Amino acid sequence: DCNFRDFIRSIHPDIVYIWSPIGSKNAAQLVGALAAKEYKYIMTIDDDVCVPKNFRAPYDMVDEKFVAVAYPLKAMDAKGKVPLFMVAWQDVEYRLSGFAKLAEDRLCGVQFPHGAGWFVERDSFIELMAKHHPMDFIAEDCNAGLGINRMGKGIRLDARCYLATEVPTTLFGPGLNWWKQRQKSWEMGRHGRLFAYIRQFLFSMPPKRTPQGIFWHK
Repeated sequence: DCNFRDFIRSIHPDIVYIWSPIGSKNAAQLVGALAAKEYKYIMTIDDDVCVPKNFRAPYDMVDEKFVAVAYPLKAMDAKGKVPLFMVAWQDVEYRLSGFAKLAEDRLCGVQFPHGAGWFVERDSFIELMAKHHPMDFIAEDCNAGLGINRMGKGIRLDARCYLATEVPTTLFGPGLNWWKQRQKSWEMGRHGRLFAYIRQFLFSMPPKRTPQGIFWHK
């Protein structure tokens, strides 16, 4: 019989596989962070994300105020290609989102990371998930940004590299199509977090509290 842990260990001996009976992305991230006792920083990524060859841990961007680093995204299909129309259209969308986050980084601090992956100071991540995050998969990236803000901390953007993530290739086709992703996940998160963002708009302040930073944040 094939032992999955042995298979993972055969890929690289430093990879530690942990099985969790809780079917939750956020719970899996928290379990991994708690297990990584020997490390000061962690990076969480989805299983359909490719880390680029030029990736370097952005230790230089983390300090007492900014405890996490987000990344711009690039869209791809299951083969790592960017065919015209559906995938290329989403690739443009993701890259424009990266520009918006780059502006946030320069002016006020990134509002929230992409759910595909981010780099976080471990103790801050554990505090975020334990005290300031509803642990709900829907809008989990937005909840992460809102929680970091409630902690009085901030997020940077490392534009020196990007994470490539698989995107839907059909509008209404089998599996995860564009409609299911947007209507049943992204839009649900947008509406579900409406009052949380109204509260943040009225009562929160960005990490960079300059006039232009506050204006852009609001």
